[in-house]
Amino acid sequence: IGVCAIASKEVLELTWWPLARDCSYYTVSLSVLAIFFRVSSPNEIEWWEALILFLMYLGYVTLMRNSEDLRKWVEGFLGTEVVRLEEKEEDCKGG
Repeated sequence: IGVCAIASKEVLELTWWPLARDCSYYTVSLSVLAIFFRVSSPNEIEWWEALILFLMYLGYVTLMRNSEDLRKWVEGFLGTEVVRLEEKEEDCKGG
């Protein structure tokens, strides 16, 4: 998120969503890795565990591809739908 803000030529609108999305997935991924490394097969990763971790990575790529739809669903579920500043300005100008 920080590098994107530095590299951007425009002002970026940052919301809670990217941080919550990435931290949640990262927490689940590290928990699975810890379970594999400490409980399932101590001090080593078996091929099937590596496969599960790789599939989790593909799941993250899929999540990123559908991030906007997922954000809308989560905001609707939580009842925290965000009104964008541009939409609010259009409402004020439009009547």
